[in-house]
Amino acid sequence: MHVIYVDVYFAINFLMDFIILVVAKQILNFKGKIEVRTAIRCVIAALFGATYSVIILVLKVKYGVLQILFTWLVVPYIMTGIAFNNRKLSGIKMLTVVYCVTFVLNGVVSMLSSYSFWGKTVAQAKTQEHKKLNVLMLMFGIVIGCLLMKVAVYQMLNKLKIRKNLYNVRIVNGDSKIETVALEDTGNSLREPYKGRPVSVLQYNVIKQILTGNEKCFLIPFKSVGSQNGILTGITVDYMEIKNRDINLKILNPVLGIYKGMFNNDKKYQMLLNSEFILHNSKTNQKQIGDCENCNMHSQF
Repeated sequence: MHVIYVDVYFAINFLMDFIILVVAKQILNFKGKIEVRTAIRCVIAALFGATYSVIILVLKVKYGVLQILFTWLVVPYIMTGIAFNNRKLSGIKMLTVVYCVTFVLNGVVSMLSSYSFWGKTVAQAKTQEHKKLNVLMLMFGIVIGCLLMKVAVYQMLNKLKIRKNLYNVRIVNGDSKIETVALEDTGNSLREPYKGRPVSVLQYNVIKQILTGNEKCFLIPFKSVGSQNGILTGITVDYMEIKNRDINLKILNPVLGIYKGMFNNDKKYQMLLNSEFILHNSKTNQKQIGDCENCNMHSQF
């Protein structure tokens, strides 16, 4: 006869529900921090889910259509509503993310229980004296699995986000042209101080191929987070074309800041594209941006 401790059963269900909700929340929002209010809502939702599990256990409810419906649809829907409280997200989307997180977490815990020292220890903990050790090891495995999954999900979403914001850029200056890959820098609000035009930043080792030596250079002051103020050398070129699956832009006389370092070690992109060009395109839905305020100027310095 198997002995099930209600308090342990409740604690394990609460811990797993809470971890699943927190990870799902981070995936849905793609943010590194969980607000205090959100954490409290996740606690309340996890308490609700754990209480439901204990009620089903104590009442010895047999599997049926209603029980399956409540367990796999109604209760999770209520839990996500309590935890997330986000009207912008559909219930189906929230439930899908929760189920995916649950599936991955269960897989990680099963793998740890089968192929790790932790799993062998739990398997041998059959006596009453090993009860606390069993529970602690199980919770430890859940937490480790959650951390591993969180790292993997963060890396995956980060790569997808970067890939989505990558653009093929062609820059033409006189008879010379280069092609490079640019990352839309949503935090880049850099403007040159003379006419207020948006500035995109390009690595020197890329742009040097089309420099003639006759360009009129000017200085662009900038300030980045975590570092002191600096100065970029700026130039204007004839035009640049920005392309990906969604847009096809031609920017006349763009301002380019020259950066002598490297933006990233894996060389996936060599240019930081000012997001104003993309935002302007989404508002106007034009193929070519002409001589418009704060976007392009035909005149040179």
